[in-house]
Amino acid sequence: MKNQFSLKFIITIALTVFIAASCGSHGKDESQAINTVNGQLKALTANQSENNSPPASVNNADNDLSTPTKSHDLMWQAMRSGDIALYKKTMAQCYLDHIAGSAKRQNITADEFIKKSLGSISAADYKTPPIRNEKISGDKATLEEMDFFTNQWSVSEYTKEADGWKYKLLCEN
Repeated sequence: MKNQFSLKFIITIALTVFIAASCGSHGKDESQAINTVNGQLKALTANQSENNSPPASVNNADNDLSTPTKSHDLMWQAMRSGDIALYKKTMAQCYLDHIAGSAKRQNITADEFIKKSLGSISAADYKTPPIRNEKISGDKATLEEMDFFTNQWSVSEYTKEADGWKYKLLCEN
């Protein structure tokens, strides 16, 4: 079986490098760190399945965020297509605020920051992981997502905002 990686693993690694770089010194060391991690991420995902077409459930043409599951599928669709605006639509405001601060420290826009972070992996390498056990409690929700790196289920958190359910990544609570 070929290696595949979950959204949490890929994005967390990529964003950690970019955020850490934005907090530290800028210049040659930062560029070397970014290039090193980009190379590692590409190598890790190089062995993914050749059939990366999204399942029918991912074709969320209406940009429907009415459930955490639909938001999850739409986020993966946005990552595959490179649609930064759609990707941001699926992410919690606390994450977007965090990204805006990190981007400002690097003197780039939040969109440029996200594009650099997500662009470190080929769009064809984003394969939607299986999910199960959606649980909603008020304006908070969780999904279990298969982490292809560990071959175990991990919990992803979502929050309900004015326009629908959003994925919580790098959020305090």
